[in-house]
Amino acid sequence: MTISSSDQPPPGSEPTLGGHASNEHPDQWLDREPDRDPDRGPDKEPDDYRDHYPGKEAPDPRARFLRDDLNTLWPLPGQVVSTGRQLRRPREGMAYAVLPNSRHPALLLPTNHSAVAAMMLRNYKTSASSRSRAKFRVMALAARAGALRLLPDQMLVHESTGDADSDLVGHLRRVLGHEVHVAVYMGAPRANRKPVLQILGPGAETLAFAKVGTNALTRRLVRHEASALTLLASRPMGTVTVPPLLHDGPWHGHQILVQGALGQDRASGSAFPSALERAMMEVAGLDGIAMRNARASGYWRRLHERISDLHLDPQGAGLKDALIALDPVAASTEMAFGAWHGDWTPWNMLAQGNRIQVWDWERFETDVPVGFDAFHFALQRAVSRDREQAGPAARRLLERSTTLLAPFGVPTDSARLVATLYLLDLGARYLKDRQYEAGAALGNLSTWLLPVVSDSSQSLRVERS
Repeated sequence: MTISSSDQPPPGSEPTLGGHASNEHPDQWLDREPDRDPDRGPDKEPDDYRDHYPGKEAPDPRARFLRDDLNTLWPLPGQVVSTGRQLRRPREGMAYAVLPNSRHPALLLPTNHSAVAAMMLRNYKTSASSRSRAKFRVMALAARAGALRLLPDQMLVHESTGDADSDLVGHLRRVLGHEVHVAVYMGAPRANRKPVLQILGPGAETLAFAKVGTNALTRRLVRHEASALTLLASRPMGTVTVPPLLHDGPWHGHQILVQGALGQDRASGSAFPSALERAMMEVAGLDGIAMRNARASGYWRRLHERISDLHLDPQGAGLKDALIALDPVAASTEMAFGAWHGDWTPWNMLAQGNRIQVWDWERFETDVPVGFDAFHFALQRAVSRDREQAGPAARRLLERSTTLLAPFGVPTDSARLVATLYLLDLGARYLKDRQYEAGAALGNLSTWLLPVVSDSSQSLRVERS
C-alpha cells in the first residue's frame, strides 16, 4: 500500500502528540528558551520584527491567532470574553488562563479545576530538557494551589446550550462518552498550524489529544494522519509505539482527529542511538524494502510531478533545475525504498525502556528512499537543539550521509543522492504548503536549501559523468 502526498490527500508536524503535550509541537513555549518554533531554526524571521520595532520587545505572532482559535473551538452562539484576574470561580462558564500572557500565548489552561490544570502542566512538553521539566513541575504545584487565578490574562468561555456538538468541548464529550477538560496549545505561524488540545477526564487523567484541521491544508493533514494511524494499527511493531486512533471526522466544516495518549511511565526525551536506528528501520520496513533503479522508481516520478506542479518562481525553478541535473545520476543508481514517518524529530518521540513512542504521523509516506527519517531527525536536531544555521546544517548533512545511512544498509554510492533527494523533497513540501507566506523562516529556500541542493546535484552529476 502506498500512501504519498501526491497520490492522495497529502500526509498531512504540530503539537507534539502522544502521551505528552504538544504541532505540531505546542511550539515551545511557556519555557521561553529557545524562543522560536523548532521548525524554524536560528535564522531571522522573514520580516525581522526588530527592524519594525527598534528597541522594543518583538511581538509574538501567535497573539493574533488567539481569538481566531477560541472562536473556532467555541463558535457562536457560544461566547468568549477576555477578562482580567478571576480570583473567584465564575458562577457561569469556564475560565481559562493564558500562559504566559496574551502577548505571548502558548497555552490555555482551565482554572475552574486546579487538579486538572496541574496535571496538564505536568504533562506539558514531556520531551523537554530536565531543567524545563523541573520548571513545569513547580508551575504544576502552583496551579494545584490555585495560583492560575492570579494571572492577569484570562478568558471566560460560555459554552453553547442545547446542541452538544455546537462547540468542540461538547463534541468531544459526545465522542468520548463522558465529561472532559481541555488545554489548548497555541501554534506558531506555519502553513500547517492548527489548534491542538490535551484532553483530560473527570479524574484529571490524560485521555487523549485532538487536532483541528481548519483549512484545506490542515484538513488534509488531519485526514491523512487518521489514515496513517489506521494502517499502523494493523502493523504492530516491536520497537515503535503509535498512539491509538480514537476518533476522526468532520465538525462544523473542520476535520477532527482524536488520538489516545501514550503512557509516560519511565519515559525520557532521549533514546540510545541504536534504539533510534532500530525504530527508524522498523518503520522503513513496514511494507518491506525494495531495491530499484532510482530514475525508474515511482518515487522519482512523484517527486518530479510535485516539483513540476509548483509555481515557477525562482525557488520552484531552482528545485526543478536541481532535480533535472540529478537525472543521469539517478539513472545509474540503485536505491532502497521503504516507508518514513515524515517528521521524525526529537520533540515527536519519547523513549520508554526498549520501545520508542512516536507521534505526529501526518506526514507518513511509503515508497520513499530509505533513510529519509534519519536525515530529517539529524537536520531538525542540528537546527533546533544545536542552534546551527540551516544552510551549514544541510551541507553537513550531505557530508555525513554515508554515516547516517550505514545502519540502514543503504549502498554507500547512493547515500549522497538520497540526502540530496531528501532536501529536494523537503523543499517541495515547504513550497507547496506555502510555508514562507505563512511566516516560517525556513520557508525561504533561497537563503539555505537551494544553494545546497544546487551545488550537490551539480557535483554528483560531474562525479558520475
